[in-house]
Amino acid sequence: MDTIGYGDSYKPKKNCTIEDYAKGVVTFLNSLGISIVSLVGHHTGGVIALEVAASYPERVDKLVLSAVPYVDEEERLKRRSKKVVDSYELKNDGTHLLDLWRGRQPFYPPNRPDLLMRFIMDAIKAGEKVVEGHLAVSNYRMEDKVGLIRCPTLLICGTEDPFSYPHMERLAAAIPKSKTLAIEGGTVAIVEQMPEKFAKVVLDFLDGRLKPLTVKLCEHSLSESSV
Repeated sequence: MDTIGYGDSYKPKKNCTIEDYAKGVVTFLNSLGISIVSLVGHHTGGVIALEVAASYPERVDKLVLSAVPYVDEEERLKRRSKKVVDSYELKNDGTHLLDLWRGRQPFYPPNRPDLLMRFIMDAIKAGEKVVEGHLAVSNYRMEDKVGLIRCPTLLICGTEDPFSYPHMERLAAAIPKSKTLAIEGGTVAIVEQMPEKFAKVVLDFLDGRLKPLTVKLCEHSLSESSV
């Protein structure tokens, strides 16, 4: 599914919160007549998945959080003094596209321009809302929600993800019934960078159930999401 404001979803006029995005997930499930799911969320999508599991615990039987930072008061204060990732100024000569590319390049695996190209396409499609998800994460009171998660939870993160890897063990300690798994060499783009390894980890975690429906919540585009 596409997160509200991204991909082919509608673009609300107001700035959305993580709670708004989570309501969008539940509305999506209700529209399809789906009552219980296993959720897999990556980065911003992971924070959304966390909110769904915390606020709608009866809807989630298993939870996979990929590269999710622990956004508590300390982290929120740090983020307020930093430039928002993916923010840019529209320029007549199109060099804002280069700004987007260069801003993301240090966090992506080397020699994988294809992954950066996918990101640029998603960013262009989101338009002025491209930073909205990051702002929503930075304002989210995660410390109020993590203890409400009741389902078995797996935290995955690549060791080369500077945004989330340092938070993994601390976040896991705050979530009941959680386990962690670090993937060596994985970056911010681990889902697309190592798709076979990522999928195997997820399927191994879900193994033992009768093929539960899995909804993958991604950061931006439909091309990266599936039901």
